[in-house]
Amino acid sequence: MCPRETADVAREGVANAVEVSGSAGSHAAQIVHAARESFVAGWQHAMWAGAAVMAVLSFSVALRGRKNRSRPAADVDTAAASRAGSAL
Repeated sequence: MCPRETADVAREGVANAVEVSGSAGSHAAQIVHAARESFVAGWQHAMWAGAAVMAVLSFSVALRGRKNRSRPAADVDTAAASRAGSAL
């Protein structure tokens, strides 16, 4: 088991873990390996959370996009012509 102070510093990040591994003696490889594994696990969780958010947002845009379509050009021209005719 590595010293508590070394483990506390190593928990702060991969760079800190690599730094303290130089003074950790026989635990150096274990500290660096644990830091790398922890970083990759955190990155994977963040990636899946981001993918889930993007999926929900894409679904939301797909549903709302259909409701907010602009009118076809023919309808716009007809409406403009009727307003111009009523102004005369």
